[in-house]
Amino acid sequence: MALKCHCMALVGMLPYGNVARSKMKRTRVTVISSAVVSFFFALTLVAQIQPSYVLITDGSVRVNGVPAPRMIAISSGDVIETASGASGKISAPGTSILVGQNSHVSAVGNQLVVNSGSAVVSTTNGISTQLPQYSVTPAGSGAAKYQVAIQGSSSSVVSSVGQLKITSPAGSATNLATGQTVVLSSGQSSISSVSGTLGSAPPTSFVQS
Repeated sequence: MALKCHCMALVGMLPYGNVARSKMKRTRVTVISSAVVSFFFALTLVAQIQPSYVLITDGSVRVNGVPAPRMIAISSGDVIETASGASGKISAPGTSILVGQNSHVSAVGNQLVVNSGSAVVSTTNGISTQLPQYSVTPAGSGAAKYQVAIQGSSSSVVSSVGQLKITSPAGSATNLATGQTVVLSSGQSSISSVSGTLGSAPPTSFVQS
């Protein structure tokens, strides 16, 4: 009789054990699923923050010191160098950048960094440009077309479409309206000259294919 009761007690515990194990499995599956969803969500956020760029080259162009093919995907921070007579076109959603000859640039996040040479930026999402000591940012809706060039110790900015904000090393800002040109000196801490006439020709270092 005692053995029978003991066996019945064990039998009575089996369903509970199966239910507990089933709950633990469901919990593990839920945790794993949540981790996978979080991982892909994080990748989506990174993709949104870091735009995907495509470079189309014309002539001798190097990416991170290596000769680039006709078309190549580039990442944030990649360094693009164009030789004499060469040019490159950087494309991303809402942005097109023409890089002139003898230029040294990189796309970092939503910003173009120009160390030397020239570029023409067309954007609808407000991509900015960092020049030596100065920054150029589309104002208003973020849609603009503008041209930058570095010649010696000075830089020039031409606004073709849309208003730009030019920020100096001292933090002061000057607005550049459509059709205006500004010449920036690396030795000054404020913007002193803004011309109301749009330059009739692109910078001397720019070659458009």
